Amino acid sequence: MQANAVAASRKHQLAHGEAVKLQFGDETAMADAVFLGRLVPLDGVATELAFYELGRQLVHVIPISKISIKRVSGEDVDVQSSTPVVRSINQEGGTCAAFSMFNCMRQMHLFGQDGNDVMKAELATEAGRMGLLVRIVNQLYIENQNTTTVIANLTTKYGFKSYEIPWSNGGDLQEGLLKYLGQGWPVLLRFDVPKDMTVTDYTIIDRSNAKNRAGGSALKLSTRTPVARVGRILQWISARCFYATSKP
Repeated sequence: MQANAVAASRKHQLAHGEAVKLQFGDETAMADAVFLGRLVPLDGVATELAFYELGRQLVHVIPISKISIKRVSGEDVDVQSSTPVVRSINQEGGTCAAFSMFNCMRQMHLFGQDGNDVMKAELATEAGRMGLLVRIVNQLYIENQNTTTVIANLTTKYGFKSYEIPWSNGGDLQEGLLKYLGQGWPVLLRFDVPKDMTVTDYTIIDRSNAKNRAGGSALKLSTRTPVARVGRILQWISARCFYATSKP
């Protein structure tokens, strides 16, 4: 993989959204793609990188062990210094609100937005992360607390402030979302999903099981997948786009 000549981030050697070129196996052609992030699962150990190939609308999930990254100058890029992005586990039942809040807190922790010492200590271990998820599930679905109350309690506990972005039309909402995302703050967006979903144009290629060819992964296209299935796989892409935002 070839990255831009100059790193797009001072914090990470390879930044989320950075344009790259991908070469698969012994193929000579290089595909234009965008780096989506170093995927961090629940155990905190990242073993995969994700890229979006614009021309063919393909999302490539590639094991770190099967990829090498260089700048145009030939300088090696440290994969572990790339932007971390939460990769969610599959939710059980209608628990999307709980997973959204949980993933939002995890993403803030990965980005170093730890607030106070309580959040940093809890999310540093797998047991602490699972404890947070269970507490959110209990508050939302057993104690029947509303989402605004749960978000307010979480942000207060972890040393942040939260508030609802005011809007009366689509333009206002877009402006508010882009404003705070541009400042690096996570935003929680609540929306209704119809029961009957359409088919997505995006295809996901997981190269962890692909056969090696000339030291690389063979390019193998998967079949089109319904949004209902892709939505679970792609939660790491939309994990920071939700409803309430933490404010400095």
